Amino acid sequence: NGKQKSTFLIYITNFYFLTTNFYFRMFKNVIAPIQAWLMSQGKCVGCGKVLPKKSGTGLVRVDCICGRIYMYDVSSQVYRRATISEMK
Repeated sequence: NGKQKSTFLIYITNFYFLTTNFYFRMFKNVIAPIQAWLMSQGKCVGCGKVLPKKSGTGLVRVDCICGRIYMYDVSSQVYRRATISEMK
């Protein structure tokens, strides 16, 4: 009886992680095009405010008022989210 309970708990735990991972991936697949569109418009994906276009050469760090950090490529005028190493 104890073995059946532990097997059942393992089954339920595995099912929970599989379904939450599925819904998480599905949510990301829905949100990613919206975020890409916002960044192509020069807007923050968190708050929707217009990101400033800074001058300089190469990649320039841009901080939004909501706390998100972006990198702005001056030559191609494109924003992208900053990597962890670029945030430091």
